[in-house]
Amino acid sequence: MATASNFIRLVGEHLRMIRESKGMNQEDLAEKAGIARASISEIENGKGNATLGTLEKVMDSLEVAPMEIFNFQNLSDTKDVTDK
Repeated sequence: MATASNFIRLVGEHLRMIRESKGMNQEDLAEKAGIARASISEIENGKGNATLGTLEKVMDSLEVAPMEIFNFQNLSDTKDVTDK
């Protein structure tokens, strides 16, 4: 079983993929979500453990449901994704 840090990294990678698919950069998302760009960077790089409140702001800004954030099927080539 993968560690929690792997889970956090997977969430961050998936958020980055969703953000990029919507044509947004980190600054755009940070402004729309009302949080610091550095926070977006930390989350996407698996270095920040986002609160549920922060994740909610990011999901609202990206206009995605929680289920989409935690669906890692599109990250099938990412190490440890099969453990999730």
